[in-house]
Amino acid sequence: MTANESQSTVVVFGATGFVGRAISSALEQHGYQVLKHPTPRLNARGSTVSELYDELGTQVDEYAALSEAFMGAAAVVNAAGLSNSTRGDGSDLLGANALSPALLATLAARAGVSRFVHVSSAAVQGSLTLDETPTYAPFSPYSESKALGEQLLQRLPQSACAVTIYRPTGVHSVERSVTKSLVRYAGSAISGVVDDRAYAPQILSENLGAAVAFLVGHPSPPAIVAHPPELRTAELLQALSGGRRPKRFPRRVARALTNAALRSRRTSAIGRRLEVLLFGQVSNARWLVANGWTPMLGPEAWRRLGESIRAEGSDDDKTKIVFGVTAGIQLPYLGQTPATFADAGYDVTLVSSLPYRAEYDGLAHATISMEREPSPFADVRGWFAWLRFLTRLRPDVVMLGTPKASLLGLTAAWVRRVPNRIYLLRGLRLETTKGPARMIFWLMEWLTIRASTAVIPVSHSLNERVHALRLAKVQSTCVLGEGSSHGVDLQRFGISERDRLTIGARTRDLLDLSPESYVVGFVGRICEDKGIRDLLSAVSSMDEDTYLILIGREEDSLLDLARRELGDRLRVVEHADRIEDYIASFDVLVLPSYREGFPNVVLEAGAMSIPSVVSDATGCRDAVVHDETGLVVRTRDVPALCDALQRLRDPTERRRMGSAAQARVTTQFDQLVVNEGFVDFVDLQLRASGPHE
Repeated sequence: MTANESQSTVVVFGATGFVGRAISSALEQHGYQVLKHPTPRLNARGSTVSELYDELGTQVDEYAALSEAFMGAAAVVNAAGLSNSTRGDGSDLLGANALSPALLATLAARAGVSRFVHVSSAAVQGSLTLDETPTYAPFSPYSESKALGEQLLQRLPQSACAVTIYRPTGVHSVERSVTKSLVRYAGSAISGVVDDRAYAPQILSENLGAAVAFLVGHPSPPAIVAHPPELRTAELLQALSGGRRPKRFPRRVARALTNAALRSRRTSAIGRRLEVLLFGQVSNARWLVANGWTPMLGPEAWRRLGESIRAEGSDDDKTKIVFGVTAGIQLPYLGQTPATFADAGYDVTLVSSLPYRAEYDGLAHATISMEREPSPFADVRGWFAWLRFLTRLRPDVVMLGTPKASLLGLTAAWVRRVPNRIYLLRGLRLETTKGPARMIFWLMEWLTIRASTAVIPVSHSLNERVHALRLAKVQSTCVLGEGSSHGVDLQRFGISERDRLTIGARTRDLLDLSPESYVVGFVGRICEDKGIRDLLSAVSSMDEDTYLILIGREEDSLLDLARRELGDRLRVVEHADRIEDYIASFDVLVLPSYREGFPNVVLEAGAMSIPSVVSDATGCRDAVVHDETGLVVRTRDVPALCDALQRLRDPTERRRMGSAAQARVTTQFDQLVVNEGFVDFVDLQLRASGPHE
């Protein structure tokens, strides 16, 4: 950048989020040139300030080249981070909210940038009086990660780059679901406060952006600046509701409700939101106002915000979409697709048999009993349960994937005339069956496809197979982009090679595997269709320092065979909450399956720079570019599988293919991009079909 540009350029990290967009807009209005930069995705190993500080040195060395991107800029603003205040603990949460700010501040100092502004959160002080001191009372994993981020910044050595920590209170805009909930609460019959003189720790995103622009332009802001109070809670609720005055709640009753929620770590964030709504919060934040800053927007803007959200309609007016799987344990197959639709304004309901997975809390869930195997009596009961459910809900869209849920749900939706019936085809079970069973599964697929208004095969080879089997006409199916059922969570799997090796070493130690061993890993159902017998034969013929890790549930009584074949060279993990920690221990992932739709685990391994060896079966061959991101071998060809695994014993080959795999996953299979593609597709279907009668 030129000298003139450097004086007016501000680099913004996290510019695509709603906070980052508000900051970028305010900076541009103040005459700055905004350079929007993607944020490194970090996973923290430590959980204390000292541990994170020790870890920071290696991260700075790894990302040293990043400082060149903002060499000579006037300032750097960090608006990035994980903003879900109700999420649980995690290395990604600490990486994004604690370690990343310190990394960016250090690199900014190296680049000669004179000002670094970090957007933190008033949540670091919990229910204390909000002020501009380094005092902390975090109450949730999110607020703890933010507090650690501030403390780590304060521990950095003094440099010519002045660091300012900015603490906004709850931020609102028309696009936020929490804002819409607040508007609904304000207009409801139960809207109320304990003290109508208390100030609301809530601000508009435009005011946040203006405050950050003020800090960037000020010659000497302090180390910590808190956002000042703007409105009393009663005034805020009255403005959002369009004039409805909130009730006065008895203090003892309100305190009992909030204390009950605050006692549990799981509900502490929700309890804190309720507490600030009812009681407000005392604030001694004075620096911004004392130095001449005033909010851009006031009560009238809050009133317009409430009007705008109410004009969008209530939840009853939202487009209703149903996602379904056969069993509750299959809900992770949906990834973040349901949440993406909820964020896009859809009214989302999940359907499955029990058990229900708790990570989808916050979305409506209906239980319908379904059997995975053909079962005439159970299937009839399940079909009528679907019919009753759809009659009651009257959705605009059903989008189903697993075979039995799709058959029952889509045919019932056809009877109920649901206008948009989308079959997300994840694979063809009939490919590995013979005789009468094959005909039964073919007929089930044919009925499901005929009951659908659109079919989305999750891979191009699966699409070709559907047409070859005469299950569907070419014009009735559509593969979105490069395929995949829900993409890859790059915040979780897209870690650096250095971090992957560190985590992998820790996992190997847990599994009693040496760092020098050659580790082959498999993730999935341990059954015949996954090619487990071929995998066991291949690994058993390899050197004694080759180990196999099988991760998944057993279905075809193959583990006794595995133990006989491999002895102490086998490790079995039935379930792993953090599957990425185990994948990190692999040298290569292998999937010699006989049929797939599009194996997401291959993409997840690729995101971690781990190459894969897969069969050329339907779906598998889409997940790997042969000799570039891994190796593809003929299905059921054990010698070829063994040769491929032997070839990847070479660390140079593994690094080459692993690096290419990570680049491919990052550019083509980011879950944000894949899920946005699903939303765009459904939006088009809705426009074509018209409203639900």
